[in-house]
Amino acid sequence: MPIKRFEGSNKSERYLKSLCDRTFLSLWGYSGVYSDEGLDRRGQGEEVCDLLVVFENKILIFSDKDCKFPESGTLLTDWKRWFKKSIQKSVKQLRGAEKWIRSRPNKLFLDKKCSQPFPIYLPEKLNFHLIAVAHNSSNRSKREIGGNGSLNIEVPSLQENKEINFEETPFCIGDLDRDKTFIHILDDISLDMTLSVLDTAPDFISYLEKKELLFRSGRRISSPSELDLLAYYHQFITIEDKRDFAIMHEPEGAMQNLILSDECWPRFNHSPDYQIKLEMDSISYQWDALIERLSHHALQESLFFLGQDTLAEQEILIRLLARESRFHRRFLSKLLFELISTAPMDNTVTVRYVPSLTSHDTIYVFLVCSYSQTMIYEEYRVVRKEALYSRCLVAKSRFPEIQHVIGIATENMFLGVEGRSEDLIHVDVTDWTEQDEFQVKKIRQDLKLDQDLKVRVHHDDEYPQFLQ
Repeated sequence: MPIKRFEGSNKSERYLKSLCDRTFLSLWGYSGVYSDEGLDRRGQGEEVCDLLVVFENKILIFSDKDCKFPESGTLLTDWKRWFKKSIQKSVKQLRGAEKWIRSRPNKLFLDKKCSQPFPIYLPEKLNFHLIAVAHNSSNRSKREIGGNGSLNIEVPSLQENKEINFEETPFCIGDLDRDKTFIHILDDISLDMTLSVLDTAPDFISYLEKKELLFRSGRRISSPSELDLLAYYHQFITIEDKRDFAIMHEPEGAMQNLILSDECWPRFNHSPDYQIKLEMDSISYQWDALIERLSHHALQESLFFLGQDTLAEQEILIRLLARESRFHRRFLSKLLFELISTAPMDNTVTVRYVPSLTSHDTIYVFLVCSYSQTMIYEEYRVVRKEALYSRCLVAKSRFPEIQHVIGIATENMFLGVEGRSEDLIHVDVTDWTEQDEFQVKKIRQDLKLDQDLKVRVHHDDEYPQFLQ
């Protein structure tokens, strides 16, 4: 049965879903997820959270509260009322959702009647990230303390041995409870910009993970807003070629605090380097579009040529594509588009083997097969699929260390047909035998595929050198 995704029960929930659809894409984010608790008594289940994202073993739980900021004339009174309704209620919902999913991961549904099970498989070991979305504090914050309207962030160091009572500290947030799963608090300003800058699942999740480690490192953290923290995060790359918060140590080995100014975000957001980066990323959204086309057909049960029957099985292949970061999607899209635009039109098959920059056990096989109008298009698709599958097997023989091969086949730039089609294949080559190797050698000899084995190595920088 096709999967029907709920759009949200109010304007703010629908907006949250639209932002998350852009970042996590439609296959991994679901609004209005329910448990079957209370189903027998009331005939409908309990809402678990406003939006749930499941990506591999990462579980992102969103609680969205759209509460008007009071105007009694007393700031502390108004803040306490808003904090209780917007943040404390979200905290309660998030803790309850985490508890339910940990104990009953197979008791999640997409409808109140609990007739449509949650479609994505949840593995045994889950990593939770809790996000409270609190609306309507920005205007009052600008009026009272200035700035961009986003909530201030304060985390005392362990050496200070103190806790901040956020309910008594207007427009200030931090680590609400060091002994429990960390809760990220995003307001109207930071929600939009964070999900715009980090608009892939791996980029956003990596930021959450690194931020949680930072906030619980024992250092003092002070930032005028989430955006200044986000800008600082983008200034450093580790030796593993990943972004992180670079915090130096004092000569004696003591941990250095992180105190940011309100110039971090404007300087980053308006820098020529970041604007160039955005322009360079534009081609990467072709990769997103490919994932969304596959996701749409998977949810509608109209996806073919994958070799997997259920949505859970199909999700594995599509997720391999979605594991790529924005920068890596740019890299892959460039190479695929280049192959499509330069492949000859003489009925030959053109292939490139491209190692994944994210998963070192994975390689992509990009194949362009020209289409002749003398052939029935359905027959052409069969021929193209067979050509793709044979090249995917050859990839394992050529690169014995890989465990997954993802094949993507399409037409040349000049189609000769309405629109463009893609064939995708995922070949799990983890359990590769000597017999498999013997058969592939025969395929290489029979089809003379050795000349196909061209590995495309490409270098690119995510940012111009100034921001490295």
